[in-house]
Amino acid sequence: MVDRVSTPAAGRSAATSTTEQISDPETAVTPAFGRGGHDALEPARRVRRWWNRRRAHHRLARLPAYRRHSHRQFDVLLHFPDLPVNLYQVRQWYGPLEYLSRQRSVAVLCYEPETAEIVRAETSLPVVLIRGAADLNHVRKVHRPKVILYPNQNYTNFGILGLNSCQHAFICHGESDKIYMASNWMKVFNYDLVAGPAAKDRLRRRLFDYDVDARTIEIGRPQIDVEYSAPIMPDRHRTTILYAPTWEGGRTSMRYGSVASHGIPMVESLLGDPSFRLIYRPHPRTGIAVAEHGACDLKIRQMIEAANAADPQAGHLIDNTAFGWHLTGADLMITDVSAVAYDWLTTAKPLVVTQPAEDSAVIDPTTFLADLPLLNADQAHDIVAVVRRALTDPEQIAKMRNWSAYYYGDTTPGASLNRFTQAVERMIAERDEWVHRKHPVPKELARIGRVVA
Repeated sequence: MVDRVSTPAAGRSAATSTTEQISDPETAVTPAFGRGGHDALEPARRVRRWWNRRRAHHRLARLPAYRRHSHRQFDVLLHFPDLPVNLYQVRQWYGPLEYLSRQRSVAVLCYEPETAEIVRAETSLPVVLIRGAADLNHVRKVHRPKVILYPNQNYTNFGILGLNSCQHAFICHGESDKIYMASNWMKVFNYDLVAGPAAKDRLRRRLFDYDVDARTIEIGRPQIDVEYSAPIMPDRHRTTILYAPTWEGGRTSMRYGSVASHGIPMVESLLGDPSFRLIYRPHPRTGIAVAEHGACDLKIRQMIEAANAADPQAGHLIDNTAFGWHLTGADLMITDVSAVAYDWLTTAKPLVVTQPAEDSAVIDPTTFLADLPLLNADQAHDIVAVVRRALTDPEQIAKMRNWSAYYYGDTTPGASLNRFTQAVERMIAERDEWVHRKHPVPKELARIGRVVA
């Protein structure tokens, strides 16, 4: 059995404001400027941001924490060029990567100084800070990674994907049936480290001319083998309900979030029943694209604070810690069409999923979500009855067990973490064999030189 990695939840909270409206190619919404005075100031703002970023790079490069790693070779790099607003995509990988670092040299590769400082404070992993494309040759020649892991589909990935002396693997930031999980982006990576059979079937259905068996490796969900410290809950006789809605999405086809459509009536009903404790864990980007979601999120927080003031023993919680302890700490989860529903699926415990209020939001009819009775917005005030039924319905409980096996395979303790480390070792072995192989070169091309730099 694999030793579990201990991860303190409190030290891994969302360290940046959810109102940071920084553009990210995968998830964020780019603001539209009109002909008023704001766009006239934009060039000056960009120059100021560029200058501040450059100064921060120079300042951090002189710190011992970065200097000691600037010329080290690393077997594995986690590539994260983003600003702090998307750090939720990385935090969930700290534990598995810290475990991997027991046998391989592992580091987090950052481009943004602010991001690098937060990551350095949150994990024991070394942090390598580069300026971007200008330093990629340094990464190739000095750090010489054998495997680079990608938790998102950021456009900035494509610069470093040009390195042909290492394996490139997509690990994502959670299993789900969202459309980006089977987009054509998958073809740019050497491997897609998938959770289980469901992910492979999804790729077969949606991707043309993609060899799923050759290009994917099943790893389960390594995060379930990481131990997280949890807050102390008073009044343990209450049933603990986790409400973890996703955000509103960067475009309408991905508008799965329920905070504005379901959130307030559901929370009001659950807080009004003394048999329940509520953990509210909204997505860190809630309200960034649609102001109504931000306003409803604020209202829900106020409702929870008022309920706790009226009954401190209730122990309702507004949570922003790293996801993990919730899997054992909660009895049932309410969420949307999102990756967190699939994390919860590893437990096979009762689950309630909302029906997106946005008609154009895509739901794959071949997924496990289609096998659940989705909760419409007009049913939100009946959530107490829905929850009680889900907690006791033997048919739904059996379905969750079957779906858990289909999506994740073996979820016994240690199995996923073992598969993840074995997948990385396999990629390293394949890379090493290829790099050291004598590649035949046609005589006509011999003057070009070595095939591998």
